[in-house]
Order: sequence, then C-alpha cells, then structure tokens
Amino acid sequence: MYFIFEIAFRSEKNYIVNQIRVYAKKIDIEVEIVQTEDKIIMIFNKDDEKLESFLLEMTDIIPASLFLGP
Repeated sequence: MYFIFEIAFRSEKNYIVNQIRVYAKKIDIEVEIVQTEDKIIMIFNKDDEKLESFLLEMTDIIPASLFLGP
C-alpha cells in the first residue's frame, strides 16, 4: 500500500522538489515525487519505518510558508 502526501505549490520552479529529493536520499527513504502545475505529490510505501520521521523533519528543510497554502 502507498501513502500519498500532497502540498499545494503553484510554481514552475522545481527547487522545492529538488530539496525533498536530496533530503529523501540523505534519509534513505524511497519516494516518488511528482510536481504538477498546482501541487507537489509524494508517494511513499506506507510501511516504511522512516516515513513519519521523514515527514516531520521535512518541515525543517522546506520553507514554512509552503504549508500556509495559497
């Protein structure tokens, strides 16, 4: 099964996706990341032991304003 996490993000720039990819590689967690015109979608294995800590710590690497939405 999968855990899908979406963040609203309206930009053509991919610096946030790149930050998430680098962090995922550092933590050694498998994630598929897709950026559409209005959001970033992350798809994880829901049974991954690192999932919760990855999501909690991700808030430290990406701008807090991203979580405020449009």
